[in-house]
Amino acid sequence: MSVSAKLPFMDTSQLQPGQGYEYDIDVTPDMRAGLGLGELVVHELYSTSAMLAHLEWAARQVLLPALAPDEEACGYKMTIEHRHPTPFGQTVHIAARLTGVETRRKSDGRHTVLVTCRCTAHVKGTLVGQADVVQAVLPRSVLRSR
Repeated sequence: MSVSAKLPFMDTSQLQPGQGYEYDIDVTPDMRAGLGLGELVVHELYSTSAMLAHLEWAARQVLLPALAPDEEACGYKMTIEHRHPTPFGQTVHIAARLTGVETRRKSDGRHTVLVTCRCTAHVKGTLVGQADVVQAVLPRSVLRSR
């Protein structure tokens, strides 16, 4: 899949390494591991899929201010490590920090902007998970045409 677009495009000068976004979320039963299979419950803990959704959302908040009205960002690549179980009722501190912006230019004038964030999830100071979240930035028209 190509996620390339014609210039002009995103002003990447608004994105600097170290920029971040943080928030807290309480773990609730709807975040349990069920693999999206209806009533099948794997265990009564904060699921990896819920954690990844929270980490990806934080990464998205980092780049939103830099998007033009006709641009959108979508998930491109994610690597995740879920290190410790988290029971319901715990508060998870989610943080995303911008670690890189890469512009891949092509000879025909198209290019792809990839924005990478290192995201972490902590409970009472203990790292329970982390992910590198890469988002591709492209025109909304490209997304609508797919």
